[in-house]
Amino acid sequence: MPRVKRPTKKSRGGSSSMEPPPQDHPLTHWFYNKEDFDLYLSDFAPRKVVPPRYLELNFFDQHHYRNLLGILVRQNLVNCLKIKDSYYSDLIAIAYTTLDVEFEEDDSVFSFKIGKNTYALESSELSAIWSLNYNGEKVESGHTSEVFRRNYSKENACTMFNISIGIPKPTVGLLNVEHRLLHYFLTYVLVPRSRNHGLILDEDLEIMWRMVNGQQINWVHLIVTHMRRTKPGNSKGLPYAILWTAIFKYVGIDLSQADKKRLGYNH
Repeated sequence: MPRVKRPTKKSRGGSSSMEPPPQDHPLTHWFYNKEDFDLYLSDFAPRKVVPPRYLELNFFDQHHYRNLLGILVRQNLVNCLKIKDSYYSDLIAIAYTTLDVEFEEDDSVFSFKIGKNTYALESSELSAIWSLNYNGEKVESGHTSEVFRRNYSKENACTMFNISIGIPKPTVGLLNVEHRLLHYFLTYVLVPRSRNHGLILDEDLEIMWRMVNGQQINWVHLIVTHMRRTKPGNSKGLPYAILWTAIFKYVGIDLSQADKKRLGYNH
């Protein structure tokens, strides 16, 4: 089970940093202090949760995309992509408000606060929760991340996907059908973003190239890195709704008082 820490009171400038949140808001019970509550209202409540997708295996049989299925199987992604559940938009935004990810050599500690408790999860726990059972290479997302570069060549990737190296903003229209679907899974499910789904970013190109070539990726590391990158307000959407539901259930949060949304997408 996750490590659960109780908050401690600290003084800052002569006043308590543990001032309680106002009692006249319907979400007050999810917060321990006013500072987190105010941050939630200003930076996270206005943002939408990225609508989650999930995988139905008969899709591949119906459309004869066995090569694409093979790519997902080799990455041990199928069980994760099949997770289907309700999600809780308010609670997701609250968790993002206090999300912290600390990397410790080959591991990471993922923590967030709900009410009076701080929940801390190691990468091995997240791997089990999300049915991602392989500890592959640490390929991170984002232009400010140190991306794992061994054996990767953008020129080779462009050749594989029939993209001219001189095109400044390549789009999915350049890809064949299966590679276009692979990009869809990447940008809507695995490393979801709220806009520009039709663009093939450099990070998309590298991850797709590694997937097609059968290079195992540490998906837990990539996902929590993307969560951390998403936290600042320059990203309009909050991703991984279904994965958050799995976390909430694992740590034992009572979801009966949370506003539930049912998953309406099946791809």
